Amino acid sequence: MRYLSFMADYTGSCLKDDYDSEIDLGYFGLPKEVLNKIHIWNKKYSQVIPLSEGERLSCNKEIDALDAEGISICNELKEIISEDVKLRYFSEGKFKYLA
Repeated sequence: MRYLSFMADYTGSCLKDDYDSEIDLGYFGLPKEVLNKIHIWNKKYSQVIPLSEGERLSCNKEIDALDAEGISICNELKEIISEDVKLRYFSEGKFKYLA
């Protein structure tokens, strides 16, 4: 069993092995449309990553929307990845696992 986390990332892959390192998104042979969706979502979320905690509070609605989209993508990944994995979603905006 592999334990993976899906999260926005400023410089690397959005998919991490919890006990190893980043996983290249190409590793699982994800469809182009899913890769595109991840790229667009990550680009939007990357504007939140450098914000301070106080700044994040002022854009809570945007973070909630990005997290809802991220959870949706994470659920889609769970359906696609055929390996024996546990996949969870980490909110960079709230600094905690949400799903």
